[in-house]
Amino acid sequence: MAEASPGGRGPQIVRTGLEPRATRTTPPPYHLTTSHKNLAPSAVLPAESTSGRATAFASLLPRVPSYRTLEALLAGCLRAEPAAQEALYARFEPLLLRVCVRYARSRAEAEDLVQEAFVRVFGRLHQYRGEGPLEGWVRRVGVTTCLDHYRAEVRGWHDVGLDAAPAALTAAAADAPAHLAADELVAAIGRLPTIYRLVLNLYCIEGYSHQEIAEQLGIEERTSSSQLSRARRLLAEQLRRAETVATPTVCPPVRQ
Repeated sequence: MAEASPGGRGPQIVRTGLEPRATRTTPPPYHLTTSHKNLAPSAVLPAESTSGRATAFASLLPRVPSYRTLEALLAGCLRAEPAAQEALYARFEPLLLRVCVRYARSRAEAEDLVQEAFVRVFGRLHQYRGEGPLEGWVRRVGVTTCLDHYRAEVRGWHDVGLDAAPAALTAAAADAPAHLAADELVAAIGRLPTIYRLVLNLYCIEGYSHQEIAEQLGIEERTSSSQLSRARRLLAEQLRRAETVATPTVCPPVRQ
């Protein structure tokens, strides 16, 4: 609003507070990075902002794509979209960890194998043709990763002085696995020698034949068969001993 100023110096501007603000000609004091993970409210909001910080911050974050179908998720991964890769990782990490922990000696070693398996999954995803569930394909990548990691330890293994396990089992030892929790069983498998652990997993869980195991590990077929028998005996003996230790011994009352 303009009014005449005293002294005839021309109109005087009176601010009513209703006029639009002038357009900012200099950039605001913040900088957006390419990854929303690296953003923090103090880093992306103007210093003078004192209200509506949460709303303003949310508006500055990049929109995360929605992958409502497996096809869309795979297409995003093939385009190397970080959000799609994170979603695929979150979806299959528990599966790969369950696979790797059975082959590894420890949890830490299994977690390293999971990371290595995901590198292969993302690098070979273009090879997946949809001929079967993606879960099965990812699982096979995990198994192959574990076998590649341990193959050098067992290649050329022969049956010479390996039979440290007892030749026979009692009924209690044979039934021991049924009385233990799954995590205790996995831990016992992890304590087996490498070749026992690999053969036991491949034959009993993955469903490989002894001929396929021999080809995978570079050993003789009869070696695979004998190592499976010894692995079963040693595992049952370990579980029997663990159950014996866990069972408290009841002492007879002392007569006065």
